[in-house]
Amino acid sequence: VVMIAIGGYLMPGAIRSQNETKETPPTEKQKQMSSMASHNKNMVFDAGEKKQAAARRQLNEANVLKTLKGSYRKLGKVDFNEKTKVYTLTITNKDFNKAMTYLKKNPDQSKTVQWPASVKGFTKTSLVIKKGAGAGYQFRIVAPIPSKQTLLTVEDGKVLENFIKE
Repeated sequence: VVMIAIGGYLMPGAIRSQNETKETPPTEKQKQMSSMASHNKNMVFDAGEKKQAAARRQLNEANVLKTLKGSYRKLGKVDFNEKTKVYTLTITNKDFNKAMTYLKKNPDQSKTVQWPASVKGFTKTSLVIKKGAGAGYQFRIVAPIPSKQTLLTVEDGKVLENFIKE
């Protein structure tokens, strides 16, 4: 709408644009194109969110791994398998391995070598993993006693496997 000022007054609608067009309903093709564009925007947005979530997860996993490596550096080597979501502590400490070898031969002596306290500590570590990386991650303790064997597997604060039946 164009207004013309005459004598200090505005007169609405005095002149209309000759190029003014009437609104026409969109064609079927225009509707399809609009729908596809909207759908593609959502896909791009969803893909971006998924990438961000994956990057956050990887960062959290890496931070947990760094923490575990620092905490257990005197006891052994810590690795992480991203596909299986398992952090593995491979015991390299000779004294710990001697105690576990003894315990394997004498399972009734678990309290003597403080195995229940170790289990409790590793279980707490699994809760730290849950807090840092999320639920569903396992923490596995492996030792060569004399051949490589899983001593303990814990997940989210629960013991899944213990080489000593307590």
